[in-house]
Amino acid sequence: MNLRQVDLDREHPGVLASYIVEADESILVFDPGPASTIETLYSHLTPSPGRRIYVFVTHVHLDHAGGLGHLLELVRVERVFVHERGVKHLVDPERLWESSLSVLGEKAVAWGKPKPVDPAIIEGVRGGMTVKAGDLAVEVVNCEGHASHQVCYYLPNGTMFPGDALGEVYEGSILLLTPPPFIASEALASLDRIARLKPKRLAIPHFGVYDGDSRLCERYKAKLLTALCLASAHSGDAGELLELLRNDEEYRRGLALLSTRDQMLARGFLERSISGLIDYINKYGWHCPQLNM
Repeated sequence: MNLRQVDLDREHPGVLASYIVEADESILVFDPGPASTIETLYSHLTPSPGRRIYVFVTHVHLDHAGGLGHLLELVRVERVFVHERGVKHLVDPERLWESSLSVLGEKAVAWGKPKPVDPAIIEGVRGGMTVKAGDLAVEVVNCEGHASHQVCYYLPNGTMFPGDALGEVYEGSILLLTPPPFIASEALASLDRIARLKPKRLAIPHFGVYDGDSRLCERYKAKLLTALCLASAHSGDAGELLELLRNDEEYRRGLALLSTRDQMLARGFLERSISGLIDYINKYGWHCPQLNM
């Protein structure tokens, strides 16, 4: 079994990756990426008569699956796996596209408009299932929180594909990825599920492969809990929380790296994540014993 990382965006390297796993009977593609980068992904695929292609979508956001319909015009895919709540957005992506435009604006336009996917090749999945992709069995892990339609995929060799459950990671610096509608309780439970599996490696779409010793789950959980408590302590004051996070050394380093690689994506990144945290607290509240909240 061979794992290959594909750096998708030639104009903005080091920001967005797809992963290809090659086995004897199958080729597995994890998160094909946006429409604008499908040609890059396709150039790394080497279909052969003896191996069928399977696509695994962690969630349907544009940067992870917006190019799927475009890919299907270039290559035959045996099966597409996606959270059962995400099926309708692959079949008819118009609502997803409109939502992406309202949240991401020019970045959504740069990534490109998704095309519909034939429902006959889509299989809706949920956490706890195991699906077959040729000679490989892939475990589906419930990873909701960042999105209600997110799952993670776990291979028998210990490789985990967590989608955005672990945020964005640039050269080891973690950035929370919590835009609305973010569900903190689900996100924390997802982190615990990933940690219990003790993956040997984590293939992060944004960005890179990290070994299990990196403690990404524990570190991300700690940062998320701290941010929730700060948001709660400051009564949902976005300006106050923004200032506190901007002064965090790891955040500064991660945002600086992202800015040098993709200024458009970095613009408003922190504000979008803070908005998701505050919306969650305003709706559900948050109790922080260490702050006597």
